[in-house]
Amino acid sequence: MYIMDLVKNHPHWSAVQGIIDVLSQNGYVAWLAGGCVRDFLLKVQPKDFDIVTDAKPDIVLGLFPNGLDVGKQFGVIIVPFDGFQIEIATFRSDGEYLDGRHPSRIVFSTPKEDAERRDFTINALFYDPVADRIHDFVNGKQDLSKQLLRAVGDPEKRFSEDKLRMLRAVRFATQLNFQIDPPTMAAIKKYKNTLHQVSVERIQNEINKILEMNRRAMGFELLKELGLLTEIFGALPIATNWGKTLKLLEHAGDLATQWAYLFFYSFNELGPRSEELHTFFRKFKFSNQLETEVFGLLKFYDFMLEISKVRRGIALGHLYTSYTERGLELYKTIQQLENKDLGSYSYAVGLKKEWIQLPKPILTGEHLIRLKIEPGPKYKELLQEAYYLQLEKKLRDINQALDWAKAQKT
Repeated sequence: MYIMDLVKNHPHWSAVQGIIDVLSQNGYVAWLAGGCVRDFLLKVQPKDFDIVTDAKPDIVLGLFPNGLDVGKQFGVIIVPFDGFQIEIATFRSDGEYLDGRHPSRIVFSTPKEDAERRDFTINALFYDPVADRIHDFVNGKQDLSKQLLRAVGDPEKRFSEDKLRMLRAVRFATQLNFQIDPPTMAAIKKYKNTLHQVSVERIQNEINKILEMNRRAMGFELLKELGLLTEIFGALPIATNWGKTLKLLEHAGDLATQWAYLFFYSFNELGPRSEELHTFFRKFKFSNQLETEVFGLLKFYDFMLEISKVRRGIALGHLYTSYTERGLELYKTIQQLENKDLGSYSYAVGLKKEWIQLPKPILTGEHLIRLKIEPGPKYKELLQEAYYLQLEKKLRDINQALDWAKAQKT
């Protein structure tokens, strides 16, 4: 089967094959499972491998003494091998889900039962590399060929068990450019208001993954259609200028830029109440760095609207930050979307060419002390003004700077 040729070319394959050899030589099943099988069938190289086996966790740990007992209660062992970490899970079926995310207990079971407890049919495929054979208990191959995302079994049961699966459905549909089958769609709409049972970190992680995809606009359209957008963003005016927001999301950019695109119209509408956006970031436990960058980009846009009205030195001081290049691109993208003039953008790009990077200040506090200028609030004003003049190339060396400072004493 052609899948074996793809598998053998994967950089992790030597480690995976080593584990499979140990399990199979000791009489145990060792199959690839889930997303890696799906990706191979789509002729896409997966990021990693998962192995399923009929060997119980204690047996796995006995065969691989360096194994990590990270999820033994769920039948999962992580095995470091050849510099990689491979997950090995024992075939299982799940007991009742009590917290909307995890089963209260598991029972070691058959491959068919294991497939039937998984989320979507395209993620419930197994591949036996020894026999070079696909095991499909839920018509996953058929759904792959139809480009259809379908819950395994009863979709309402799947989403009542694990609420995160609703967001995973959107992510997989976006990633693969698949349609979600109607009963699966209907079940998500029915259970959408239970999404709050999922930890905010998990929700943030899924949204981040969607934002990092090329088809992110499609993903957010799905979130809105399924009613999940309101569940996540609450009363924030995220759908203000929705069509334009989706257009912004079609443009390239890192994660902070995508969040800035997503929140741009909300930020403008909220104005002084933008604290509500900060509250959202804190609620969903975003890193301080990401929050700082997102709001830095949004405020940079506001600065660009005024750049031609401020003095040259102040403008230059604003144009050298860690997010300036992204900020300029964001400003240009939004102005083009709004069919507005790009004069300020051209002006800023021209200013940027004046300095490769911002220079260190010529005039320092030590110089002012030597000139016997009394310390106080005026120090900061003098140093700031001297630096603006330096950026404007009106003060080019220390002698000019000292002469200027002496003149300020009178």
